[in-house]
Amino acid sequence: MDQHENSALTEEQLWAEKRERQERSYDAVRRGERTQESMFILPPEVVRTFKVRHAEEFSWTELDT
Repeated sequence: MDQHENSALTEEQLWAEKRERQERSYDAVRRGERTQESMFILPPEVVRTFKVRHAEEFSWTELDT
């Protein structure tokens, strides 16, 4: 049976990878290859359909249903 090395990344490596991906995304926006909106997790057309309700507008019992 083969011995497997621990291939887990450190927190510092994970953050470095994240920053590299972010920089590639920012560069793509700067070059005009992507729009800033295309980088959002939720597309703007979906967000525009959201209706925000403040806590004063409903009772806590509504949360249980």
